[in-house]
Amino acid sequence: MVENSSAQTDFEEAVFAMTLGRLLDPASKLGTSQWMRTIHRPQWEELDPHHLYRTLDFLMDRKPEIEPALYARVRDLFNLKLDLVLWDTTCRGAPVHRGSEDAAAQGGGGGPGPGRPRPAGPERSPGQAAGEAGRRRGQTADRQGAYRRYLKVSRTGLEIDETSAEDEARLDGKYVLRTNSSLDSEEVATAYKSLWQVERAFRELKSGLDLRPVYHWTERRIRGHVMVCFFVLVLEMVLRRKIAALGEDLPYDELLSDLSQLKAVDIRLDGTRYLARTQLVGHAELAFRAVGMRPPLHITKMPPAPANPKRECSGT
Repeated sequence: MVENSSAQTDFEEAVFAMTLGRLLDPASKLGTSQWMRTIHRPQWEELDPHHLYRTLDFLMDRKPEIEPALYARVRDLFNLKLDLVLWDTTCRGAPVHRGSEDAAAQGGGGGPGPGRPRPAGPERSPGQAAGEAGRRRGQTADRQGAYRRYLKVSRTGLEIDETSAEDEARLDGKYVLRTNSSLDSEEVATAYKSLWQVERAFRELKSGLDLRPVYHWTERRIRGHVMVCFFVLVLEMVLRRKIAALGEDLPYDELLSDLSQLKAVDIRLDGTRYLARTQLVGHAELAFRAVGMRPPLHITKMPPAPANPKRECSGT
């Protein structure tokens, strides 16, 4: 897809930079551009914030091609067989941060105004807001009503209705399921009990999909931003699975913290340039082993610098 593009931006490296930045140090695209200068990756030296903005547009142009390709890659990576597709239809809010980068990149103001597109996302009318408030009051009333069955009024005031409480206790841990399927009772009960596992999976899936804050106000850029966040989620899930495949039970955040302590040091000695790395700490070696990579050499002799380098980069 990148090879078929006639644009000059290195989209592959820009996507990688935004994805890795969102994973390790979430920030605006301007903040990501500054974070990139702390990372030793020569391919990023020519990228600036405008390249990142254009890459979001590139992602939207190629979205119909990227999504099936990404699914096929993950399916092959884990030898997955697709038997069932579950759709989570709940919403994911992503309020737009004031001081939009889209406007700054175009030399405009910090947000939508007359003649400008409005942020993509749900909007509530006063009637909808009132309806939500009413539903919340109704839920509170329902909870209060649920307790009334255990109370009775006496001459001295309210008392616990022991008979009702005992009747209810006999039903503790029991539930009634009604279905129009042809499954037998045991299959219905098993399917229902597995529901919590599906719900937990969706909660965990969306917990890693950290969309906020959003520094864009055009729908196209917001959707591109969401795609980058999804790439982060895929990377996280892949790394978690590969670590689990090694039989290791390690907190994910702890692993990222150990990796973040790996530094590259630019050394010049007698006209020769070397790149040295710091020692691996904690479980950093485990991450390299999980993805099948060898850690960088302790000392690497670098090729001669170009005659007119634009800048040098050293860091993590």
